[in-house]
Amino acid sequence: MPIPESIYEKIDNISEFSRSDTDEISPVVDEVISHIQSLLLAPEYSSSSSERAELLYLLGYTYYQYPYRNGNRNIYVNIEKSLLSAIEIKADYSIAWLYSGHNAYDMGRYSDAKERFLKCQENHFNSFYQLILLEMKLCCFIKIEGLAPMLNEIEKFVEQLENHDTPQDIFPYVLISIIKNDNINLESLDKKNKATILLSRLQEC
Repeated sequence: MPIPESIYEKIDNISEFSRSDTDEISPVVDEVISHIQSLLLAPEYSSSSSERAELLYLLGYTYYQYPYRNGNRNIYVNIEKSLLSAIEIKADYSIAWLYSGHNAYDMGRYSDAKERFLKCQENHFNSFYQLILLEMKLCCFIKIEGLAPMLNEIEKFVEQLENHDTPQDIFPYVLISIIKNDNINLESLDKKNKATILLSRLQEC
């Protein structure tokens, strides 16, 4: 049974709110979550149907939109449970792998996040999401291996970002934050200078 279009419309409405409008976003998120949860109880979406997998992904994605998500373990657990349940039904569900990777990263589980990002199939994404995926892979490798060994890979990413022609703007705030924080730990002056230049280029993208 097709998923009601109203679900997608409500999720689209969430993105129209400013991130600062927390008091307005939360009730909308709650409403969408309740709607999806009620559908998951319906026999039409039982067992291992592709529609059930999509509903579970949409549930995890909607939980991810909570304005008070950061630091809230219950929300992290709900995101994890929903997305991994979707993946159990559809093992190559790249967008579910992507957001489960984001969730693991936000929880500080960088090795788990890396493995999940590596499960994503790039050809399932448009160029915008391909760059987001590449950014998050880089961030995981930096967290695990350090900034210095990844400077050349960051430079390749910056070059791709500077030349991207997607209709959506990409601001790699996660990568920018890491470079800002980890730059002081670089021992080589050459590497410090390179990191500073890459940071400037990223901020101008």
